[in-house]
Amino acid sequence: MKNLLFIHGGPGLNSHADERMIESKFRSNDLRITFWNEPSEIRDEVKEVSFDIAIESLVKEFQQFQNPPVLIAHSFGAQYALALIKKLGLKNQKVIYICPDLEPLNTDLNIIKLAKDHFEREDKDKYDQLQQLTQSFTRSFDEIRIQALGIVGTYQELFLNYWVNKDVMAAYYSFLTDEYSFNINSYLAIRASAPLELIENFDEKNSLVLYSIHDPIINLNRNLDFKLIKESGHYPHIEAPDQIIEITKIFLS
Repeated sequence: MKNLLFIHGGPGLNSHADERMIESKFRSNDLRITFWNEPSEIRDEVKEVSFDIAIESLVKEFQQFQNPPVLIAHSFGAQYALALIKKLGLKNQKVIYICPDLEPLNTDLNIIKLAKDHFEREDKDKYDQLQQLTQSFTRSFDEIRIQALGIVGTYQELFLNYWVNKDVMAAYYSFLTDEYSFNINSYLAIRASAPLELIENFDEKNSLVLYSIHDPIINLNRNLDFKLIKESGHYPHIEAPDQIIEITKIFLS
């Protein structure tokens, strides 16, 4: 059995729903997958969280393996994977990037655009606020950006845009409750403390990049060699797990 370590997106999230939805499918295909969870004060794992604290947790998880596992990094998990590679000086580390958030500041703009399109129809005041704030954006995660994302957070249907199969979406979010719910404090703390230039650690030779045709928030980097997953949104490993598993097995062979 091949060992895989799944690194979830977010930040402010965890792998609980991913584990419940896909672990058995991977294991039935002789892929032993372990799911890392970003430490959270909600689950009394840490008193506070930052990007460095999250990476220390990921390092400990990675070092539990006798032989280095293949990393599967989803969305912002790409930032964690790149930081892990840098911190441990890993060479020839195989990574499968699923809808990788390689440039979080640009991803913010895509998320904000979804909200702006909605508010332009439904709430002109919020649209005007976002329009004004985004014109003042810098290349940093500052108070202006936080204010804009706070307005985005009032768009309750935002995550509907991330999925093609709404039944699968409902099943996934049913697991993100109580101690596994989204933690806004962790999101803000990790974004504020995350380095911005981790893309320099990207090793294309040992990487498999998977984008999704209906993903509204991640920009395709056409300078990379990638595969395109059809009929799924931002979570292709949940909406099209059989396809992801087959691609993974080919990559590992």
